Amino acid sequence: MAHILKIAPGIYQLSALGAGVFALIEGGQVVMIDAGLRITPRVVADFLDDNHLDNEDISHILITHHHPDHVSGLARLQTVTRALVGAHVEDAPYIIGQKKAPNPAQNAVVKGMFTPFTPFFRARPAPVDLLFQDGALIDFMGGIEVVHTPGHTAGSLSYYLPQKGIVFVGDAMQRSWGKLSTPSGMFTESMEQAKASMLRLSRLDFDTLCLSHFPPTRTRAKKELLHLLETMEDPKPSPWPLRKRKVAS
Repeated sequence: MAHILKIAPGIYQLSALGAGVFALIEGGQVVMIDAGLRITPRVVADFLDDNHLDNEDISHILITHHHPDHVSGLARLQTVTRALVGAHVEDAPYIIGQKKAPNPAQNAVVKGMFTPFTPFFRARPAPVDLLFQDGALIDFMGGIEVVHTPGHTAGSLSYYLPQKGIVFVGDAMQRSWGKLSTPSGMFTESMEQAKASMLRLSRLDFDTLCLSHFPPTRTRAKKELLHLLETMEDPKPSPWPLRKRKVAS
């Protein structure tokens, strides 16, 4: 049912039914990146138990974007952990239920096929405690930097660990035929913005790239991203320069 992959000391990918979340462990404290599907909280509980940790040890749940495969487990996780939830200000209204989450499909045909099933995938509303903007900083593992990487959704976020050389990008990219590629056009709101976000990510210093639905690239990940950008038609620079970092507690 679940697949657990150790990426680096204290950093794990937990995958259930193709949806991956990440657990960062340091000093008995856990920070989760994304909340996955409705089945994910059970996977997280088993993982914590195997590592002699409890739900209460989760201090933060950091959301990459509002799509249901990333937030459907959030309401349950938040209930059993009391963790602080962080998301971008653009995506937070969909997570808390202030706005109805749109059909994630962008292609008209796929949207029509997906529509009858949306009630089964729609996530329960959950509070968001930390409304992130670009440049926020979470005081954990030497600092987790919040990087606004719009495109897949307007409020898509990546989370960067500069001291570890690791970046978690959610669905900002994917793998196609084994190679790094742009995010799925069928579920991406703005491919132009997505390409600009990829260009911005390429300016970070990292070796490991973590994708939500694929295994991580643990060596030479930045080189692979730069090679991909070289093959693309002039991605425009992102209009979202890094802001002054703010500590999110």
